Formats: sequence, structure tokens, C-alpha cells
Amino acid sequence: MAAFPCPRSIFSILERVEEGPALRWLQDASRTANLIDTVFSVEREATYNHVLRSFEILNGVHVFTLEPASAPAGREPFCDAQVEEAVKLQALYFSQCTRAVKLSTPVLAYLRREVHTYCRNLNVLNGEPLHSVLFISPSFTPSSASLIDPFRDAGMIIDPSAHQMGFQETISCAAEYIRDKFNIWEGHSVVPLGSHLREFQVDFLRYHRSLDEYNCEFRLEVSIRVICNILFRQLEDKGGARAIMDLEQREWGQFLEGLRLRLEEGLRRLRAQLDGIDFSTLSEEDRHDQEEELMSLHNKEGYIRMMALVRDTLS
Repeated sequence: MAAFPCPRSIFSILERVEEGPALRWLQDASRTANLIDTVFSVEREATYNHVLRSFEILNGVHVFTLEPASAPAGREPFCDAQVEEAVKLQALYFSQCTRAVKLSTPVLAYLRREVHTYCRNLNVLNGEPLHSVLFISPSFTPSSASLIDPFRDAGMIIDPSAHQMGFQETISCAAEYIRDKFNIWEGHSVVPLGSHLREFQVDFLRYHRSLDEYNCEFRLEVSIRVICNILFRQLEDKGGARAIMDLEQREWGQFLEGLRLRLEEGLRRLRAQLDGIDFSTLSEEDRHDQEEELMSLHNKEGYIRMMALVRDTLS
């Protein structure tokens, strides 16, 4: 879970704003990162259909051997029990930054208006490959509208896949992010929130790909649907974004734990459904029919409403 950030530099940038709104926004940013971290960590644990066969350290870098699972999740764990948690997380999150941003987008789309937050997808160029993260800034500061340089503006970086590079924190002050996290930085690019997710969904529906590519994209899309349905209901039942952000700390912890349990239940059920397709002897046509049926099953109010909010961010 992301820790509450105490970035001194952001206070210097926010010095023109009253302390109350600034502190409130920092709590909102921290809780937003908590929500995103909960969503992505549960999704990785529950649905990732690969296993860690081995790992080694070469020149200070972990090198993983990941292979497709050869049996359903209940019969083949992701890794051996003796693997350290930090290594397990690094392997689970390996090369998953863009996926993390796509999964996080509905969360931010739901929260952004009521918590006065300006959001963007941010690609950091640090050699190959680039690293995708999320930039958020308070909408009550003038710099949030221009976003000329997110690493100088009053904002935070939410990095849902931070564990893949050995980072412990999933939220950092934007002005300090590059200095503290990267040895190599070749620049960055900024696109509107929702761009990665929208591009993925358009391509998923439009283009013919290999079976492996389709299977990966199908699993992402149906995971997004399950997550949105659970998340929307939990947030609405608590009174919406502002009510969630204003919860007392004890109530906030209880809400987050309850959300985690419901996500685990829903995504593990989904994994069982996906395994039922993957490890069957179905023909390609029958397999496709079951996938379409699964997509329709999860095309519910939460997904529909949250995707409408994502589209609003791009309009």
C-alpha cells in the first residue's frame, strides 16, 4: 500500500495556495494511489497466467524466466513459497507499466472531478523500453492546465508498476521523481488520461491479431470489466469520490480492505472462468463463443458508467 507522501518540494510549489486545500489534496493524492495500488496488485496476483520458473541476479539486475502456466491457478502457484516477496512482486509487475496505466484509468476518471485533480498519462524515456506512469496535479493551481513540464509543476507521479524496478513507493513528488528513480533519462511525452486505454480498446475490437495477442488483450478487457463493476458499486455505496476521500483514517482502512476482498473474490472467480477456457479442448470457434459470452456477462452498469467517464476525459 502506498504511504502518505510528505514531499517538501510540493509545498514550495503550492505555497501560493492556502495550507488547508494543499494538505487536503495531498491526502486525496495518497488515497488515489492507495486505490490504484490495491486494484493493480490484486489483478496481478489473481489473473496473471504465467509462472516464475527461475531468477538470477546479473550485474545487480534481476533476470526472470517467466513461462505460460501449464495448469489452472489452483494447481500451479506463480512461484515457490520460498521466493522473497520483493522478488515475487518484481516478477509479477515485470513489463506491466502500460497495462497498469490502462487498469488505473477508470479509477482516475471516476475520482478526478470531485477531488479537483488534473490527470495525464506520462511516458518516461529512460532507454528501452519507456516507462508509463500517471501524473496528477491539483486543478486549483495555474500550472496544472499547461503541463509544459510535469517534473516542475505542482503534482505527483503515481507509478502502479513501480515494484518491477525495485521501487517500494507507488507515489512520488513529480519534481523529485526523475532524480530519485532513474539513472538514465532521455525525456518524456504526455498524452491525455484515457489515451492508452482508448487506443487499446479500439484496436482490440478492430484488428485481427495472433491467437496469443488476442488472448492477452481479451484477458485485459474482461479484467477491466470485472474491476469496474466491483469498484463502481463499492464507491457509489459509500457516497462517491468525495465521501471516500473524506473518510476518517480507520474507516478508510476498512473500506480499502473490504474493496481488496471483493476484488480478490471477483478476479479469482474470473481466473477460474479463464482457466476453464484456456485448458479446455474447445475448437477455436467454441472458444471464441465462450469468450464473447464472458465479455457479455461482465458488461454491466459499473463498466458502462466508468467507461463513459473515461470517454469524458478525452472529449
